[in-house]
Amino acid sequence: FADARSVTAASLDTLLAAGGAIEDVNGSGLGLELLSATALHDEPAVLMRFVVTDGGAPIGDAHLCALFAPDREPIAEGSSDPEGEMELKISLSEASLTETGVLVRATYQGKSATRKFRLRRNE
Repeated sequence: FADARSVTAASLDTLLAAGGAIEDVNGSGLGLELLSATALHDEPAVLMRFVVTDGGAPIGDAHLCALFAPDREPIAEGSSDPEGEMELKISLSEASLTETGVLVRATYQGKSATRKFRLRRNE
């Protein structure tokens, strides 16, 4: 897991550089924004904090789900709080480092927004 720990630390700048809200492709107004990403020092994982909006206003009870692309099994999921915020802990392993990225999808009342984040190995 030593490589996974170094990837978490090296990847935070990459994750945060992709900041800004992304709205769904159908233009229904659901937005998903990465607020922060923090490497956990006691385990090979990244804690990612998001906000979900609908028409620009934060919404509670949106469902968030993270998975490694192209796998479709959730690796972390939960619901946003009343301020639209949610933290997801993404555990890393050597196998996960070969994946093409982490997909995070927010869904709310039939709407969805998806973002993809790439993890890079620390050289």
